[in-house]
Amino acid sequence: MADGRTGVHPLSMEEYADARAVELASEGEARFRLLVEHSSDGLYLIAPDGHVSYASPPVERLLGFDRRELTGRHFLDYLHPDDRDHAGWFFADVLSKPGVALRARYRCLHRDGEFRHLEAVGVNRLADAEVAAVVVNFRDVTERRRAEQALVESEDRFRAVFESALVGIVRLDPAGRIADTNRAIVEMFGYQLDELRGRVITDFIHEDEREQAQRDWRELADGGVEHNRAERRIVRRDGNPVWVTLTASMVRDQQGHPRFAIAMLENITERKQTEAALQETNRRLAGWVSELEERRREIALLSEMGDLLRACRSVEEAYGVVEPMARQLFPEESGAISVIGAGSGLVETVAAWGPVHSTSIFSTDDCWALRRGRPHTVDHGERGLVCKHAGELGASASICVPLLAQGELLGVLHLKVGAHGRSFDTRFRFVMTVAEHVSLAIANLKLRETLRSQSIRDPLTGLFNRRYMEESLEREMRRAARGHHPVGIIMLDLDDFKGFNDTHGHDAGDTLLRITATTLQRSVRAEDIACRYGGEEFALILPEASLLDSVGRADAICESVRALAIEHRRQQVTGITISAGVAVYPEHGPTGHAVLRAADAALYQAKIAGRDCVYVNRGGLFVPASSLDGPLS
Repeated sequence: MADGRTGVHPLSMEEYADARAVELASEGEARFRLLVEHSSDGLYLIAPDGHVSYASPPVERLLGFDRRELTGRHFLDYLHPDDRDHAGWFFADVLSKPGVALRARYRCLHRDGEFRHLEAVGVNRLADAEVAAVVVNFRDVTERRRAEQALVESEDRFRAVFESALVGIVRLDPAGRIADTNRAIVEMFGYQLDELRGRVITDFIHEDEREQAQRDWRELADGGVEHNRAERRIVRRDGNPVWVTLTASMVRDQQGHPRFAIAMLENITERKQTEAALQETNRRLAGWVSELEERRREIALLSEMGDLLRACRSVEEAYGVVEPMARQLFPEESGAISVIGAGSGLVETVAAWGPVHSTSIFSTDDCWALRRGRPHTVDHGERGLVCKHAGELGASASICVPLLAQGELLGVLHLKVGAHGRSFDTRFRFVMTVAEHVSLAIANLKLRETLRSQSIRDPLTGLFNRRYMEESLEREMRRAARGHHPVGIIMLDLDDFKGFNDTHGHDAGDTLLRITATTLQRSVRAEDIACRYGGEEFALILPEASLLDSVGRADAICESVRALAIEHRRQQVTGITISAGVAVYPEHGPTGHAVLRAADAALYQAKIAGRDCVYVNRGGLFVPASSLDGPLS
């Protein structure tokens, strides 16, 4: 029917419906193309036989091929050979399940020759209950797959390093409980992983260091430090400690809250043992160096003491040397050197040092070393036989070493040893060395004194001999010349000594000579010199004695000899007299020999005058001493 106003025939309802359907289909197709062409994903329409009927523009960007190259080709042609079976099963599955979206991953060839990882979603498209095409929407997930693969490889590498690390590694939760460990920790602690998991790590720290370790963990958990490092002792399951270097670091989230901590424990037990051994070696070495230094000092002191003792002229001088040297040799100990008196059983201390001394005079029976003739010791803490002369030792130890030389027992060296310092055996050996030095020095000096005495003294009377008199006379004359003082000389001779010998025998004569010598020694001062000049003749040198003093001394001697009585064969022999001649320096001569000759000449005149008198040269004449006027001293 035509419209009268327009002349156009209106559509029927059926025609209108068909036209509307075409219009809607055209709009849907436009929307579909707009969607797929601007999407980041690629889209295939694949016919039921597997050939691509449509490829969206993004496919060119994803695979590099022109869409026209892909259209009409079987979709499996561009897939990796290893993925084709899987993709075929995927396509068949989509065909068999209408309306169900299925996912799959496979590799598809890119124009550059590489295969790209694709993630696809497939769904079948129905037309009149028949499958018209399979819609496959896919995207390139190559980079994600690489990242996933890298993550897997990284995790594998981490686990490999974690398990194979020589140091122990522990993962801890924020409370310090063990979450995971490597094999080194299991070996180090002696526990299995299941036994360690969930336990607080500080429970395994040695109790002496546990409190500090807990403070370190709290500081780490609270964010006071990013990591801490310390040397700790871990107590193994068997109870043995293991030294470790423990380094802990906390991993936090973006808000700064602790997620977990990683602790690394390196076993340094061997190093610690080596350090301890090295410290012990150093300590011992320092002790050896100190001991060597002490030995060097002692050797130097012993050498110095030996030099000083060799320079001594008498045992008294030697005692004076020993005491100060002993103070240096034994600076922290008390001691003494005691010698046995000649012809007695008494021992007298001649040198002592330190705050506590032994008895100054004691019997040889009071010392076990002198009794036995060998060293006697009382060590620390022992209840040994303590020498009586040592007194109360208390906690001290003592050493007594006899002073022996050439088989002769000279005395004893006694030492109270302190509880500190070198060992008792070391001190004992050193005391023995000192005792040997002192013994040898005393013996040498005594031998020297004996030899000197034999060389300067008359063996019968004990008076100085003529040789010593001549040496002394020259010395006293030089001293008198410097001091401008006189020196008196008295020459004496026993009267009729030959007749005495003939009457009573030579033994009685020797006795008379010894008694006369004793009388002379009692009649002179300490500084005077009494000599046996030869035979029955004697000489006296009187330093600083005037003529009157010398005459007075001669008169006194004559009187003492007159009073002598000698017992011989149970009979008393009396009537012994002596004659004397006196001369004085410088009055009777400028030299000692001149004065001696003057005194001898005066003696000769006394003999001529009838004996038993004293004569002196006075004004060129020999006169009896009794004729001199003036005081006598």
